[in-house]
Amino acid sequence: MDIKDIRCTKDMKTKIYKLEESDFKISGNREKIWPDFYEEKGFILFGEKMTFTDSDVKRIVRANYDMAGFESSFSEFNIGDYFDVENPEEALRIALIISEIWGCKLRNMFPCYAFRIIIAIEDEDVNLRYYRHRDGEMELFGDDDIEDRDGFAAIRYVDP
Repeated sequence: MDIKDIRCTKDMKTKIYKLEESDFKISGNREKIWPDFYEEKGFILFGEKMTFTDSDVKRIVRANYDMAGFESSFSEFNIGDYFDVENPEEALRIALIISEIWGCKLRNMFPCYAFRIIIAIEDEDVNLRYYRHRDGEMELFGDDDIEDRDGFAAIRYVDP
């Protein structure tokens, strides 16, 4: 598992390094592992294709503060809702693997764009989401100081 392009909180770094490198089987919704990403009006989305009008885009941006906010909300999913996991550590391993796969696919499909893939643990839930990094938009997780934050979060950087 490649984690060289991940920055994370101290708590998450400890949790990642404690993961055992044993074999395990991923069972569940495999479509989430290799989704069909597409671009619509500047948004990078996956799943069933949606189309937006210019007024839709304005309304979406106003409701979500910016395009990255919408992408992040749209793409969020809880690993346990889609995969059969026995514990949070197994869900974290799956999230790290999926984030690496998504990063490769996003880089290949959109080679001129930068992305951030966020892995977070809230209570016992492991969540995964992504957004396209755009100049002028606020970083959703404040990457500059992530190592100094509390909690369990990691950001995979996918740069052109």
